[in-house]
Amino acid sequence: MGAVDFERNPDRCQWWLAHPCQDVKDLDITVDTRRVADGEHRFVVRAYDAAENVHAFTSDVVAVRNATDARLDAPDRSATARGAANGVNASDRPDLTARFARGGRLKARARFSRQVGIRGRLTDELGRPIAGGTVLLSGQVGGGPEQLIASATTDLGGAYRILVPARGPSRRLIVSYRSHLDDPAPAVARGLSLAVSAPVRLSVRPGRVRNGQSIRFAGWLAAGPVPAAGKLIEMQVQIGRAWKTFATVRARGSRGRFHFRYRFMRTYEHITYRFRALSRVESGYPYGTGASRVAKVRVN
Repeated sequence: MGAVDFERNPDRCQWWLAHPCQDVKDLDITVDTRRVADGEHRFVVRAYDAAENVHAFTSDVVAVRNATDARLDAPDRSATARGAANGVNASDRPDLTARFARGGRLKARARFSRQVGIRGRLTDELGRPIAGGTVLLSGQVGGGPEQLIASATTDLGGAYRILVPARGPSRRLIVSYRSHLDDPAPAVARGLSLAVSAPVRLSVRPGRVRNGQSIRFAGWLAAGPVPAAGKLIEMQVQIGRAWKTFATVRARGSRGRFHFRYRFMRTYEHITYRFRALSRVESGYPYGTGASRVAKVRVN
């Protein structure tokens, strides 16, 4: 509906200073009510910092009447429009904490096949636990829309735990709470960041060759979407403790398949090589850096 971006406002922020943004007490954001349907609404204002922490404020009920024949004396139905209270001690000014269960941080990395837990606590403005309240978990990939992932109910102490399902992309996660079940926007929300390793699969045939013979690599990305121009894949071999890239290919198509052929020309001893395929972070592919399992080839 409207936004104020301090990052692009040199009068507000001087990023070379220790405290780049001056304190703001009053802030006006213009809202075009013509973009809102007639009726009663609550507006939510969200403020994000550089670490993607978010704090939300929900306004009182605002009656929008764009029609020329709107009646100013129309009855106020705000008391019933919000629905039932969301938990014992439900509040419009709650405090919500949200951290990854493992490590207790706001950012986490996970394998494609692993679930991730989030835990926290919900209290009112007096510090009393909000018991039996529903907490929602949403996800946002890039700048796309928020999509509901899961929900949890707080216990008697206001604590909750939510599992982020496996096999999802890297994304921004938002944990939110509405003080009444039918509120259009949350009273509070907290943001976290989850990076998921790219699911790369690799096979090699044959597993044993002689010098002068070739091997064939075949692989794919187990999740998409794959960019139209393809996804860069690095073919690597282990030298000592380090991995060295000896070729690059592109995974293409809806299944992200790639192939590569390699011929041994200078291997004269009995050696077992260890290979892998690596996908690095790249714009357009919503996953973090990830590598395939090691594929071994014995030569001579």
